[in-house]
Amino acid sequence: MSVADDVKTIFEKMPEAFLPDRAGKLKAVFQIELTGEGAGVWSVAIDNGTIEVKTGRADAPDVGIKMDSKDYIELVLEKATPFSMFMHGKIKLQGDEGLAVHFHEMFDRTIG
Repeated sequence: MSVADDVKTIFEKMPEAFLPDRAGKLKAVFQIELTGEGAGVWSVAIDNGTIEVKTGRADAPDVGIKMDSKDYIELVLEKATPFSMFMHGKIKLQGDEGLAVHFHEMFDRTIG
């Protein structure tokens, strides 16, 4: 599978992998912008245990996450942590950094 295919699969399976109990009553919009192979922008809206994933920019995201597609795949596959990637400059954040760090904790990463 190519990086672009992996990215597509991750966003397609995101609703299935979402763990509403870990999100609790959170209401937030995340905008994920990936560069490199499979580049694109997605918005992920979490609202009181529900999730909606769309292609394209969000109107007013609470968190903006920008990174290379290959790094994003490593993050999703737990080959790296958000903290280590941030410290090495592989993630650029805008908005609530606390939300960004916990974003991937709301998903079952064994679904593939």
